[in-house]
This record gives sequence, structure tokens and C-alpha cells, in this order.
Amino acid sequence: MAVVNTFVAGNTITAAGHNQNDVDIAAEITNSLALDGQSTMTGQVKGASGTVSAPSFTFGSDLDTGFYRRAANTVGVTLGGVDYIDFSSVSVSIGQSLSVGTIRTNNGMIFSAGSLLAADGSSASPAISFSGDSDVGFYRRTANAINLVLGDKDTIEFSTASASIGQSIAVGALRSLGAVSGTTITGTGAVTGATAAGAMIATQAEQETGTAVDKLVTPGRQHFHVSAAKGWIMVGNTGNIEVSYNVTGVSDVGTGTVEVTWATDFSAATYPVAATPKADGATATHVLHTTFAAGVTRTTTRNILDGAAIDPNHTFIIAFGDQA
Repeated sequence: MAVVNTFVAGNTITAAGHNQNDVDIAAEITNSLALDGQSTMTGQVKGASGTVSAPSFTFGSDLDTGFYRRAANTVGVTLGGVDYIDFSSVSVSIGQSLSVGTIRTNNGMIFSAGSLLAADGSSASPAISFSGDSDVGFYRRTANAINLVLGDKDTIEFSTASASIGQSIAVGALRSLGAVSGTTITGTGAVTGATAAGAMIATQAEQETGTAVDKLVTPGRQHFHVSAAKGWIMVGNTGNIEVSYNVTGVSDVGTGTVEVTWATDFSAATYPVAATPKADGATATHVLHTTFAAGVTRTTTRNILDGAAIDPNHTFIIAFGDQA
């Protein structure tokens, strides 16, 4: 503003002369910004760069809170003299903790405190995917069920009841915390876990048939196979049990004769039995006479020379067949 003075001492001041001297003042008053907010800026508001502790755009009652120029093309938000948010031409960074209610993105995703909300999506367009692979991700299939999509194909479904695999999966080791059910499990390593169940377990009938090649055999059913012994025992010469399997008791019913009671009966009254006596070296070779029923087997040891019944040192009995 230039200070103009055209007045001469002793001369009359005219209106034109007075206005000529006040023209700069009028222009500056017109170009001024009112403090009460009634004026509107017609150009840029330019401020000093400021600092984090003294921002250039601040508040009269809080001089260390506001905006300042942090670097080229970067504006910083300072709160209480501390950097909080930096806005640059390439990113927005938050230097302190941030608490939000709800944030909505351009693609419809909603971020809110404690949760991430998205549209349900589909196998062709999963709700949560990746910038480099838009058909890989997750979507909501039904109530309480989420699907993992790989290459536009439903691969795994997670629900409150189970997790099901819709495509073939190759694993090194499969470990289960509970029951494993299904038709076929193929792995390149060990299958370990708690309990296998369902159609993959061989039933008693399947074991007895002995033809299935795609079933798991459990310890409690392996003995039902036709090749497995259903019971065996080693009896001492006093009728005592020394070792046995599937035997509840032995009776000494006479010289050379013992009767074995099986814990689980056979399904028929006849079944294969192999019995061998063992005598000391002074006794001639022995032969056996065997009779049996579904629940018991009786063997009699005789001298091969005269046919007399004798008690051997031990009798070994093993039985095969179909159990009830």
C-alpha cells in the first residue's frame, strides 16, 4: 500500500483530492479478510511450513495441534505436538493408535471396530480375494458357512458342523483331533489322529468276506478275517492255562483230555482246529482226538503205540473259522 498525499498547506481540500488520497486505503479494505467469517477467499491461503510442535495452521486455544508441511508433497497432522497422520502423494500413514467406528471402501467392504464386513460373494467372485488373483479367496456360502475358493473352484467349506473338502487334496501327514469320516483318503505320508470312523472302516462282514481292498482294518476287527486264528491256548499237564487268546477257561475232564471254552463262540458247530501235544523224551509220539461245539473244543492225547490216553507236558490248540 502506497501512502498518497496531494494536499498542500493553505489550499482548500476538495472531494476529488480527498478521494485520490484514500484510493489505496479503499482497495486494501476491500481486499481484507473479515475475522467473523463473512468474507470468502478468492485465492490460495498460503502459510509457513510450520513444525510438528508449531503447525502453520492451528487454533488459538491449542497452538500445537493442526496441520504443517512435513516435506515436499507431504502434509502432517499433529495433535498435541505429536505426529499423528502423514498424507503424501503415495500413501497415508498413521503414527499413533487409531480408533474408528466404521470405514467403508469403494468396493463395498466395511471395516468397523472389532469386525470386517463384506458382501457374501460367490465362487466366481469371492468377497475376500487378492489383487493378483481375483478368483482365489473366501466367500459366504450359506448361514454359518465359509468356502475357500481356489481358481474359481470350491475347495474347502468351513461350517459350524464340519469342514468338507470338495477337491482332491494331497497331504504329507493328516492329523485329526476327532473322528475322520468319508470314502477315500489319499496321502503321501502318515495318517494319524484320534479316531477314524464311517465307511472307511471294515465291518465284521467285510472282514469275513476278505475281498475289500479300500478299507481300514481296526484292531478290534482284524481277527474276523478268514486267515486269522480265532483263538489259541497253551495248556499245562495239570490243565492250567499258560498263555491264551479268546479263552475264558479250561477244564481237565480226564486223563489226556482238556476242554477249552472260547470267549466268543463260533458261528457254527464245526470249524478247523489244530492241536499238538508235547511230551518228554521218554514218551512215544502222541496223536490227538478232537471234538468240538460252537463254544468249546475238547482234545484227547493218546499214545501212538497203544492208543492209551496220557497227559502230555503241554497241549497247543489253535482254532480257525467264523465267529458269531
